[in-house]
Amino acid sequence: MRLQPLFAAAEASEPVAWKNLLPVVFLIVLAFYGWSTVLRRRRAGLEIVPETPRRLVPWNGGLTLLSAFLYVGIAQVGAGLLIGYFYQAPESQHALPAVDAQTLTDPQWTIAMFQAHGIMSYASVFAVLVLMIAAAQARLDDFGLGLADWRRYLKLGIIGFAVIVPPVVVMQGLLNVVWKSQHPIIVAYQATGDSQLLFWCTVAAVFVAPFVEEFFFRGVLQGWLERAVAQREELTAPTGDETGPPPPEASLPDPSSVPIVFSSVLFALVHMGSGPDVLPIFFLALGLGYLYRQTHSIWPGFIVHTLLNAWSMLALAFMQ
Repeated sequence: MRLQPLFAAAEASEPVAWKNLLPVVFLIVLAFYGWSTVLRRRRAGLEIVPETPRRLVPWNGGLTLLSAFLYVGIAQVGAGLLIGYFYQAPESQHALPAVDAQTLTDPQWTIAMFQAHGIMSYASVFAVLVLMIAAAQARLDDFGLGLADWRRYLKLGIIGFAVIVPPVVVMQGLLNVVWKSQHPIIVAYQATGDSQLLFWCTVAAVFVAPFVEEFFFRGVLQGWLERAVAQREELTAPTGDETGPPPPEASLPDPSSVPIVFSSVLFALVHMGSGPDVLPIFFLALGLGYLYRQTHSIWPGFIVHTLLNAWSMLALAFMQ
């Protein structure tokens, strides 16, 4: 989930209020801190984020695909069934309304949707953990859930937020000048201004989406893609007795970037319904994928993701 109200004041006829400039100043200071840290490391000849040795994840493509079906079946379909439990329908209404743009103007329905989806999203994570542990003898570290190096993950998450988020938010704001975001949280809150709805939107954006999305897209999907690429490299690696020029594959870019790009494309595609969000989300996912590849942990990306969504919710409420 990504929000945008950075350039909202540009469309207003009244002068820009000082409070509307605070997010801009914040982003400038944040970007200066993050990028100066990156440049210092590059000038010293160091990797931006040192790579942590790890074992390849034990699950295969079939289990990865089954995990995707479990997520859709539990988090999406299951939430649709559970929403009726939370939704307090008007007395004149005896059935759930159809899911459309008009539905988002009903705060009670939207709150019920976020509650049901949050519960079932965590249920899907639990189901996949059980599946992978039982079928592939996976450990929590294989999913990037280990916390042994939590201080480093926290530091990387904060610096990653300072590096990744400012250009992503600026891109989002520029795109929204010509193409309005249609994210359901933006649509629902701007249509109603309901404070209870804002609370549940914040819960979904800060406490549900970052963990669930990082678990599936980085921990499960990118983890398997890295294994698939590594196995392909083993099959095509020279045995040591070949002569002559290297094969054509040797001139290709580092294949370790393929899992990052592929998982980022899929991550952006699942947000296609949010209008222009898909492009900045793709670049956000590239940064999150890089953090995962270098650390084999979802926690740095989770921190970036959480801070971005928290900042977005504050900006939405602040500039409303």
